[in-house]
Order: sequence, then C-alpha cells, then structure tokens
Amino acid sequence: MSRKNMTKKLLGTLTAAALCVTMTIPAMAAGTSGDVVPVPDGTDVYAGIVVDDETNTDARIRVTVPTVFAFVVNGTVDTAKKDLTLSSADGTILLPNVKVNVLDPASPTSDYEIAVEQDSKMTFTNYSTKAAAGNTREGIAVNLKGSIENKGSDKDRNYWKHTANAKGFKEFTLSLENEKFNKSAGANTLEMANAVVLDAPDVTDPANVDSTTKLAKTGAAKDLAFDVAVGGTRGEYKQIEQSAKVGTIVWTVGYTVDNTITKTPTAPSGDYLQ
Repeated sequence: MSRKNMTKKLLGTLTAAALCVTMTIPAMAAGTSGDVVPVPDGTDVYAGIVVDDETNTDARIRVTVPTVFAFVVNGTVDTAKKDLTLSSADGTILLPNVKVNVLDPASPTSDYEIAVEQDSKMTFTNYSTKAAAGNTREGIAVNLKGSIENKGSDKDRNYWKHTANAKGFKEFTLSLENEKFNKSAGANTLEMANAVVLDAPDVTDPANVDSTTKLAKTGAAKDLAFDVAVGGTRGEYKQIEQSAKVGTIVWTVGYTVDNTITKTPTAPSGDYLQ
C-alpha cells in the first residue's frame, strides 16, 4: 500500500524545510479532582498505526511556483457581439498574467493600458531529492495541487467571485492542466480535485546536488497550462475596470512515500494487520 503524504502548503516559493507528521488529539475538560467527565452518549475512541520511512529517505522538498495569475476580460459595446460567451481561445479572455491599468482612476472615461505582470509562461520547477544508495541522492517527482480563496469583501474584489462552475456575470473558475479548481475545501475555498505531477530533477551527476541543502541545483522545469472560464456574456462587460486582487492561490506539494509492508503480527495475540 502506498500513501500520498508529506504535504506542505506554500504561497509563492517553498524553500527547503524539514517536514514532519504531527497529530493533535482534543480532550474533554477534566474536573477539579482530575476525574474524567462523562458525556451523554459516551465517547468513541479509535486507534491505528501508519508507518513513514522518512528516516531512511531524508526527503528534501523545494518547488518554485508562479506568484501571480491575472486575466482580463475583453468586453464589448457592439450589439452584434454582446451575446457571445467568453473564452481564452478566441481572445475575449486575455491570458496569462495581464492586468488593466486605468490611467486616470478618477475619470469614468479614462483610457487604459494592458500591463504584463510576469513572464507569459506559467513555469513550475521541482528541485526535490531524497537519499539513495551509497550516500547519493535521487530526484523525486512531486504532486502539485492548488486551492483558491475569495479574499476580502465583494467590493475589494470589484465583485469578482471564484466559483466551481462560472455561469453568471463576474464569476470565474480557474484550471491548471485542465484540472479545475472546483472541489470544496472549506469556507469560501475551492481546490483542484486531482493533483498534477512535476517530474523529478536529474541528479545523476552529483555536481547537480547542493552539498548543504541536498536539493538539485538545476531543477526540472515544467510549463503548465493555466486557463480561466468566465461567466456571463461579452456585452455585460462594457465598463473599463482597473484590475483588482480577487483571490489567493495556495499550493500544496507532496510526494508518494512507498509504505509497502509485509503483513506482520500485531502484539500480543499474533493477529495479522487489517
């Protein structure tokens, strides 16, 4: 059996970090004499064991990710085009990393310019390694998953809202490598249902491993396709609007640990693990 674990959330760039698994068990408050406080329906307690092999693999995780994702809707006042749906494929949604700068925010008829915030490519780079035989390192592939939260008030976001399936005016849905951010992940947050894989860096040449961090000096770079679906019709977007920060993407990076084990008897009865 294998299990995906060793996850680490990050904003922007994840630097090398020591990762560990922690567990917190909440407890009922005890009385003044230290006795157990009963509850009407009793308390169910479960116990189990998981096995990590991190003492043997000494995994070092580092992935760099884009820090900005921006898009611009190309609206229209042309009545012949007002009912068109919006798509990055036909240029009615401009991607990636472009913003609108209104030259005179005080004027409702101000001109504007399109600004490119970062390189047009959305590049993710994996530098992660783990211990291998003979005191060497090997690169490890990692799983990447993103989640987005609508930040701030509706007004702060210029009334843009990320939804699981954009349909209405100013609703939008991000996707990465065709994996939509459409799975609920808590209050006001949606995540990718499935992770995408970043290839392992090539560290067959020991010179490509940093002697201190044990990370690859040159990582495995991969350009991943971002897209955004926007609800409403083109004619609804007929007012020039300064770009505003409308959400925050949190990236979760993990890798698959080989937890394959041979069934062994549990103490003390000798029954096999279930």
